[in-house]
Amino acid sequence: MKFRILPCRFAWAMGFRAVLAIALWSLVVGSLALAEVRNPHGVAVIIGNKHYPHRGVPDVDYADRDAEAFKRYVIDVMGFDPTKIISLKNAKRREMLNVFGSRDAPMSDILAKLDPKGRSAVVVYYSGHGVPGLKDGMGYLLPVDVPPREARNEGYPLELLYKRLDELSKADRRRRAKSVQVFLDACFTGNSYGGFLIQGASPVIIAAALPEAIAEQVTVLTAAGSKQLANWDEQAQHGLFTHHLLDALYGKGDADGDGRVTAVEAKQYLDDYMTPAAWLARRTEQTANLLAGTPKVVLSAAAGEGFPKRPVLGGEVRREEREVVSRSPTPTDHAGVEKGLGLDRGAKVLVQRGLSSLRFDAGPADGLFVGKTRAAVGAWQKAKGLRETGYLTREQADTLMAAGRAERERVDDAAFARAKSSGTVASYEAYLSSHPGGRHAGEARILSAKAKERERIAVGRVFRDCEECPELVVIPAGSFMMGSPSQEEGRLDREGPVHRVRIPKPLAVGKYEVTFEEWDACVSSGGCGGHRPSDMGWGRGDRPVIKVSWEDARAYVAWLSRKTGKRYRLLSESEWEYAARAGTMGPFHFGETISTNEANYDGNYTYGRGRKGRYRKETTPVGIFAVNGFGLHDVHGNVWEWVEDCWNGENGDYEGAPNDGSAWDTGNCGERVLRGGSWGLEPRILRSAFRSWLPAFIRSHYSGFRILRTLTP
Repeated sequence: MKFRILPCRFAWAMGFRAVLAIALWSLVVGSLALAEVRNPHGVAVIIGNKHYPHRGVPDVDYADRDAEAFKRYVIDVMGFDPTKIISLKNAKRREMLNVFGSRDAPMSDILAKLDPKGRSAVVVYYSGHGVPGLKDGMGYLLPVDVPPREARNEGYPLELLYKRLDELSKADRRRRAKSVQVFLDACFTGNSYGGFLIQGASPVIIAAALPEAIAEQVTVLTAAGSKQLANWDEQAQHGLFTHHLLDALYGKGDADGDGRVTAVEAKQYLDDYMTPAAWLARRTEQTANLLAGTPKVVLSAAAGEGFPKRPVLGGEVRREEREVVSRSPTPTDHAGVEKGLGLDRGAKVLVQRGLSSLRFDAGPADGLFVGKTRAAVGAWQKAKGLRETGYLTREQADTLMAAGRAERERVDDAAFARAKSSGTVASYEAYLSSHPGGRHAGEARILSAKAKERERIAVGRVFRDCEECPELVVIPAGSFMMGSPSQEEGRLDREGPVHRVRIPKPLAVGKYEVTFEEWDACVSSGGCGGHRPSDMGWGRGDRPVIKVSWEDARAYVAWLSRKTGKRYRLLSESEWEYAARAGTMGPFHFGETISTNEANYDGNYTYGRGRKGRYRKETTPVGIFAVNGFGLHDVHGNVWEWVEDCWNGENGDYEGAPNDGSAWDTGNCGERVLRGGSWGLEPRILRSAFRSWLPAFIRSHYSGFRILRTLTP
């Protein structure tokens, strides 16, 4: 017996190779009689991704054989109807999304085949490359048309797979699976011996954690443990795990001779045969792992006199398999059978939508079964191995209507997502016009009303919510390039990379930095922890409050929120820079240089072609310098302004930062970001892009803050 150990597939940059095989399946296991009956309601998805056309990405040599062998097992042992098997070779991203669903759409291909009475068992098998996200470290299945470097964006995440399985096991009773079983023959590390390419070696680390909610319904069996190698059997031309797993499921794993192979028995068989085989062949340790809510769940059961003999691939299709494939009814009057179904126009529209979603051109969804629709029905029947009549049986109509409903929901979801992304009255009205009975219609009406209220607040309007509240200016939604270009004088690495940020909604931002007068009002009313910071002898009133920490600033906005019933908060870092720039792209909102007639800073220093100026050595009253394009004062100098974000990264750069205007709420949250510079610093630090940080509890005479009020709930 010959073995080789295959290199990890996702390590594309180093030429590594690996094989990922995943089987998800569901089986009714209520009694011993299960072994003696076929499973007419079972649904299977079998994927073999062998050929990857991207340069430097090796083929998965035995993926097609693994998939074919597993298909034979599903037919021979589990008794599935071949017409209920979705078999994909070299599956592309769109095909995998159709099967497993996306974050916004259900697994339409599987749902279309589920028994409407909820009796379906589901089996899914995948053999192909697995990759890690280069930045998030998560595991992804790799479609053949996706380069490994794009796995994070275009691969199929295991996390989403688990989520979809959770939904499948918890769906309404008419569309749910009784149980789900998962098999992983996988490599997700990107390493091998010494980090070099060694033919046949693939270290495997599986973080096989299941969502808590599906623990009872799901069984998971993985090929190897942490930092182990996944091996192949060249003589059998199968993955070592898959080869021995199939042996176990064809009956060799039935340790107690009761005609059933449980998950525990399969695991024991792999320990007894696969693990020693890996060690004897390559001196590598490979031990299967089992996670099961019900460890004694039955994976396979004998039928009739016993388990069938495991076939050898390469011969003709078995006679009994041919009989199963062709067993669909063939009445003479196909048109009469379809007419007897009593399909109304709505049902016919669903059939047409279902055909179109499965990429069969059925023409317009008008409820008329002529021309293209008849041709599409015939083409679909042929593709599924059914008798090609162009007319529907009850089961076929139900399958296509289910696909049509799934497609209708997908289109509805996508239209509503576009409306929400725009967030305007017009976008919601457009959705309601095209989907008056859509499943998001109620929410769309509510959001449309809120959008109308929001749009009544004019950009540029100045207001305050109470006598003691800070004055606010409404700034528009928009987008900008955050950070500084490499040629900007005084630039630091932590100001990059420059990236586009979208501010999706108008915001009400403090016209001035919060003053002592406003802070003292909070303290006088019992808020702000009773903290009365020193003014350093410079004066209180309309000077910016100083010697307040990030935690103090948060206490102030919490007090404002309670007092007004509105939502006040600190600005995110990206909101701050957007507000400070006010549409400009230079170092300062007023140009390429700065003077002490424009801001309060240490005038002993210059920037660009600017001149030295006055050093006041203290804060100045807010509002004595000119506003920026959004009507805000003192965004450069006077006091540092705390923002909401945690400090991130060894170099503190923007790698991984949000681009939607939200705060970066992960990272070193014991330290928080400060922006704008202060009265005692040189002008380069006052630039719009300059970033700094301090521990959240520090109270400095250089630091204050500015506030924001959201305009919608």
